[in-house]
Amino acid sequence: MIKRIHVFFLITFLSLFSFELTAQSITREVLLEIPQKMISQGLLGFRYENNHVYILSESGNYIILNTADQSMKEGSVKVSGSIVDFDVYNGELIYLNDAGSLGGHIFSEWASLSFNASRIEACSAGLMLYGSGDAYYLPKSSAEVVEIKDMPFLLPVQDGFFWTMALTEKGNWRADIYDCFGNMMSPVFDFASTYQPVNLQLGPEGPDNELLISGIEENSKRFAISIGNNGRMFWKLRLPRQEAPRDFAVDALERILIIERSRSGLSLNRWKVKFPEG
Repeated sequence: MIKRIHVFFLITFLSLFSFELTAQSITREVLLEIPQKMISQGLLGFRYENNHVYILSESGNYIILNTADQSMKEGSVKVSGSIVDFDVYNGELIYLNDAGSLGGHIFSEWASLSFNASRIEACSAGLMLYGSGDAYYLPKSSAEVVEIKDMPFLLPVQDGFFWTMALTEKGNWRADIYDCFGNMMSPVFDFASTYQPVNLQLGPEGPDNELLISGIEENSKRFAISIGNNGRMFWKLRLPRQEAPRDFAVDALERILIIERSRSGLSLNRWKVKFPEG
């Protein structure tokens, strides 16, 4: 039996809609008009880390935007095939191509590996890949690859744990915490049975390790939801139509960063959102 230690998550079950906080007002600020060239190359979206936004296309062209001073850097990474997903860790790009191979700032022993996966998440413990039904954990401290069966969604948090979501026997969705070896540590949040989203996506992680999820609900509107590791839903916010696979994040000051349709094409915008107290 695995000894369960360092589990800091409060086990609490709440109904989704009893704590729904919808935005009272949104102030939009345009940070960047995304070049048409990147859009035509297959825009993957962006990742946010330490006040920097990393925008990437399938061909490997990127823009790094400093959201504090608006300075910008452009470049490209060498890619075999096309990139299907990417992440950033300590300012370095890591990506997964259409053959299931890794590229970018990775350990040399990972370069020869190939995975049946379409999503990538980088964290302090290593890399996690998923998207085919199973998931793979590549720890930094070992050459071993850990395969986690029946894990279609995941989102790493601190200390080698990750969020996931699954349907319960009752037919409702539940958010749980697992360790990186596939052992369930804590059930955290029970969604109401009426919550049955389409195109459910996990991530990115919130500034305080919150689980951010998005999906299309019965009324054909897309919403994002923030759930804390204490089992509380912090907010629910309507999002625009998805324009790229990685199209939104929450910055360190809890402002929404999102790609939206603009008159000239697509823009990266920053929302200052005011929620009701509660």
